[in-house]
Amino acid sequence: MSEEVDDSTTPLLSTGGQPKVYGRRWYILIIFGMTNFTQNLVWNTWGPIAQSAKAVFGWSDSQIGQFANIGNIAYLVTVVPVCYLIERLGLRKAILGCTLLIFIGTGLRCITYDKEALTWLSYVCSVLNGIGGIVPFAGPSLVANTWFPLSERAPATAVSSVFMYMGIGISYIIGTEWVSSPVQKNSTDQINITADIGSITGFSSWNSEGTLFTSNSSDEEVTNLVAMRTDIMNMLYSECGLAGLLFLFSLLYLPAKPPTPPSTSASVQRTNYKESLRSVARNGSLIMLCFAIAIPNGVFGSWQAVLDVLLDPVGLDQVRTIK
Repeated sequence: MSEEVDDSTTPLLSTGGQPKVYGRRWYILIIFGMTNFTQNLVWNTWGPIAQSAKAVFGWSDSQIGQFANIGNIAYLVTVVPVCYLIERLGLRKAILGCTLLIFIGTGLRCITYDKEALTWLSYVCSVLNGIGGIVPFAGPSLVANTWFPLSERAPATAVSSVFMYMGIGISYIIGTEWVSSPVQKNSTDQINITADIGSITGFSSWNSEGTLFTSNSSDEEVTNLVAMRTDIMNMLYSECGLAGLLFLFSLLYLPAKPPTPPSTSASVQRTNYKESLRSVARNGSLIMLCFAIAIPNGVFGSWQAVLDVLLDPVGLDQVRTIK
């Protein structure tokens, strides 16, 4: 039986060779998809539990938003050199590096629940997770081209994208089901205060009964801080465990490419990376297409990362936000 080829620089298809499809391609796709899932799950850790995190760690709304934003900034700053490394090092080393960065980042958040320390460790995690996200974001077509025949490339690419959206969606379910909402004195939900609208400043909203909904108050009014802190740390431990499991599976078995390619086109020599960048920069239609995709997705992605922060002032807590 032929052994897998890990050297990404050697041709896949030798002279006279025939394309061949391997059943292990589905394993590769699952590992890659779960990497995409985990990266997005970690990226959206704090948004769904914003009110609990603010109560336990004393964070502001802007800090909750920055945890996701810093990951995006790290992605933008490093995407070009990392994509070059993917091209040079191959799929195996790229996924190993990606899962390792996510594992290290999530592990740092498990060190302590001290407010100041966890704040900075969460920032570092956001940076590492953002850099690690380049591979699952940029790699679906590479995985499909390397392991799948022409008839399966579109579905394989779609499956990778579905894992990404699943990660964001599941983060809301896990966050709200796992982490307790703030419980305030003499209340099981939120504090309702009736006041003259003319005396109200800041973010506020009135319901049909004339009751003013306000966001969660100071830490002294919350009675379940210890329970929320325990829930949050357990969730962080679980995310770290998932990232570590993916890194372990990738380390144990994840070939860079099959012994023979699934199609003749998969063995064609790729264009030089620098030449490809110049070609893309001169392609106005492609740039417009990228803007058409990036702008609406960017707006929606930024909005969903702070959904709880945006809806809390109008009386929707983090549990009802996802419904």
